[in-house]
Amino acid sequence: MRIVVLMLLLANVALLAWLDYDAQRTRDESKALAQQVRPERIRLMSPQEVAALQPGAGACLEIGPLAAADAARARESFSALRPAPAISERQEGDAVYVQLRQLSAATRAEVEEIREALGGAPLRACPPAG
Repeated sequence: MRIVVLMLLLANVALLAWLDYDAQRTRDESKALAQQVRPERIRLMSPQEVAALQPGAGACLEIGPLAAADAARARESFSALRPAPAISERQEGDAVYVQLRQLSAATRAEVEEIREALGGAPLRACPPAG
């Protein structure tokens, strides 16, 4: 009889421990969900979106020298890129140099295509300001 009582007592302790463990796990999950700010807005990014967030190889690229008409075409083509780089120009005599800042790695291949369409104008890192 003593063995039966001890087995029942042991079964009750095991059941209590299991129920407490399960309740603790449920509380932890609900607490984590409650701490999230707008969890419905969390989503996985596609590889293209991740690549678009990566900085380009150089902080600034410059294409040129270009004629004024080619510089206008280049400016128009580069502003159509997504994400769009910051575009500026510098002039040396009749030659125009188009500078692309904040260029993402995802748009680098498109920059090469535009450069080829402009007659293969040289592409280099921007010279230091000064």
